[in-house]
Amino acid sequence: MTPTHKPATVLNCLRAVADGPADAALLTRFSHDRDEAAFELLVWRHAGMVLAVCRAVLRDHHAAEDACQATFLALARQAHAVGGRGTAAGWLYRVARRTAVRAARRRGVRAVDAVLDHLPAPAAGGEPDADAVAALHDELDRLPEKYRTPVLLCFLEGLTYADAARRLGWPVGTVAGRVARAKDRLRARLTGRGVAVPAAGAVALVGAVNVVRPAFAAATTQAAATFAAGGVPAVSGPVLELAKGAVRTMIVSKLQWAAAALVAVTALAAGGVWAGGQPPGAGGSAGAPPAAAAQPVAPPPAADRTATASQRRRSLNNLKQILLAVHNYESTYGHLPSDIRDPSGKALLSWRVALLPYLEQDNLYRQFKLTEPWDSEHNLKLLDKMPPSYRVGFEPAGATHTFYQAFAGPGTPFGPQRPGDPPGAGGGASGPSAGLQPPAGTGVGPRGSRPLRMADVTDGTSNTFGVVEVGPAVAWTKPTDVAYSRKGPLPKLAWPFTNGFHVGMMDGAAFAVRPGLSEADLRKLIEIDDGQPSPDLRKLRPATPADTPEERAMLRDQVARNRTKLVEVERLMKEHVELLGVELGKAADSGTAEEHGAGLDHIIDELRQRNRSLRGQKGEPPPPPPGPAPKR
Repeated sequence: MTPTHKPATVLNCLRAVADGPADAALLTRFSHDRDEAAFELLVWRHAGMVLAVCRAVLRDHHAAEDACQATFLALARQAHAVGGRGTAAGWLYRVARRTAVRAARRRGVRAVDAVLDHLPAPAAGGEPDADAVAALHDELDRLPEKYRTPVLLCFLEGLTYADAARRLGWPVGTVAGRVARAKDRLRARLTGRGVAVPAAGAVALVGAVNVVRPAFAAATTQAAATFAAGGVPAVSGPVLELAKGAVRTMIVSKLQWAAAALVAVTALAAGGVWAGGQPPGAGGSAGAPPAAAAQPVAPPPAADRTATASQRRRSLNNLKQILLAVHNYESTYGHLPSDIRDPSGKALLSWRVALLPYLEQDNLYRQFKLTEPWDSEHNLKLLDKMPPSYRVGFEPAGATHTFYQAFAGPGTPFGPQRPGDPPGAGGGASGPSAGLQPPAGTGVGPRGSRPLRMADVTDGTSNTFGVVEVGPAVAWTKPTDVAYSRKGPLPKLAWPFTNGFHVGMMDGAAFAVRPGLSEADLRKLIEIDDGQPSPDLRKLRPATPADTPEERAMLRDQVARNRTKLVEVERLMKEHVELLGVELGKAADSGTAEEHGAGLDHIIDELRQRNRSLRGQKGEPPPPPPGPAPKR
C-alpha cells in the first residue's frame, strides 16, 4: 500500500512544527492567501494536543477524531480572528473541549468530565487512568491562560521550555516559572478532587504525546480550506454539524467595518441565562447578622446620573465578562448556571456565586459554604468582597449590592425549568468549597425538572435578554433577581443611568439601549418563546457623547485612526482583487473553478449585507437589484 506522504516529507513537517513560523503568521497566510501548506503545518503542530483533549472527554478514538477535525474546521473559518497571539494552542484547547462535549451530547452519552466527584487513583504503570486524565483536563481548562498555554505546549505538544519560549515570545525563565506554578495548582486541585497525583506531577497523567497520521493532516487541511471558502467539505455529516456549531457559538470578537464611516466593533461573548430566580426580598434566613459579618452597603440612588463614554465602555465590558463566564460554564457542564440550592430546592446563594470560578475568582468561590444561605454567619462575611465584574463603577467603597440581574419568572430563561429530564449536576462540598465542580443543587428546581439549556431559547439567543444592568440593586450573593410575570404588570425598573440602560443578550452581544423602550418591546426581549419579532437593539442605541476634554481628545484620535485604517482597507482590498484575478486565471479544472466561484459568492454576499446595513443606519433606500451579467 503506497503511503500518502513520503517519510522525508513527514520528517520535514515535524521539524517545522518546532522551529517554523509563528501560529499568527501561519493563520494570516491562510486567511489572506488560502495557503494550505500553512494550515497543514498548524494541523501537524496542534492536532496531537487537540486529539488528546477530545479523547479525554469522549473516550472513543473515532469520535475524538471527528471532534478534532471539526475543531480545525472552525479554526479555518475563524483564522482571521484567532491570529494576533503567540500560539493558537489555547484557543484550540478550549474549542476542542467544548466541541467534544457537544459531540458527547449528540451521541447520547455524558461527557466524562462534566461531573467528576470521586475519581480513582491513576493506574500504576501503563496508560494513565481515563477518569484521572479527564479530571486533569477539567482543571487545565480552569487555569488562567498565562499558565494553561505553556503547559499545553510543553506537556501535550512535547516542546522543550526553549521551544515553547520561542513560540510564545517569552523568556525561557518565564515559561519555566509559569509551568511550575501551574503544576502546583493542578496538583492541589486534583488532590482536592480525590485524584492521587503521580510522583512526576499532575501533568504526568497526560501520557505520551499523540502522533498525527499524515492522511488525517492532509484530509483535514483540504476540508478546512473548502469550509473556510464557504463550500461543503468532504467530511461526515456529524463532523460538519460540529464545526458549524463551534463557529456559531464562538467566543471571539468580530470586527464590523464601514466603507465611508467609522469602523464599529461588536465584541461577542457567550450568552446565557439562569433558571429559578427569586423575586426581590425572597430567600435567605431570618435573624440579625452577627457583628463580625459585613453589613450590606447599597449604592446611592440614581438621581440624574448619566452614563459617559467611559462608563458605557465599563458597563458593556462587565456584561461581556459575565456572559462569557456563563458561556464557559454551560459549555463545561452542559447546562446554564442557576442559583445554588439545598436538596429541597430552596435557593441559598445567587448564580453570581456559581460563576466566580469563571471570573478568575476561584479563591473567593472556595471560601463560600455552598450548603449555607447567603446571610449565614460564615457567608455574610464574604459580602463585601464583591468582584469587579459585578460593580458598575460608582458604588462606594465596601459596596455589597449589584445592578447585574436577570429577569426571572414563567416564560423567561430564569423561570420554571423544563420537565422530563433528570435534575442537574450534583456534587459540591459540605464546607468551604474544596473543588470547582458544579455547586450542590445547581440547576435543580422542582422535582422531575432539568436545568435550562441554550436550546430552550426558541426565540433566538440574539433576541433574548441574558443579564441586564438594572435596579433596585441587590446583595450580590443573595438569590434574588427581577421578578417577571407573563400576564402581570411589568415590575418597576430602576435603571442606574437616566440616558439609557445596558443589556447583555444571550448570544453574548452587549448593548446600550435608549430609555423609553415600550412595554411590548421589553416583553418580546424578556421572554424566550413568544414567537414575536423582536426589535433590533442596534437601531435603539443612545448617543455616547464625549463629555470631558479627555474623552473629546480620545474621540478625535479614534476618528483619525479609523480614517487611516480605512485607507489601509481600501489598499488591501485592491491588492486582494488583483491577487484573486491572478489565482482565478490559474484554474485548470472545473472543480477548482467552482470552488473559486463559491468563495467569490461568499464575499459578494457579505459585502452586500454590510452595505445594506450601513445604508439602513443612514436611512438610505436599498440600491436597485443588480442587472444581468455583461455578455462575454
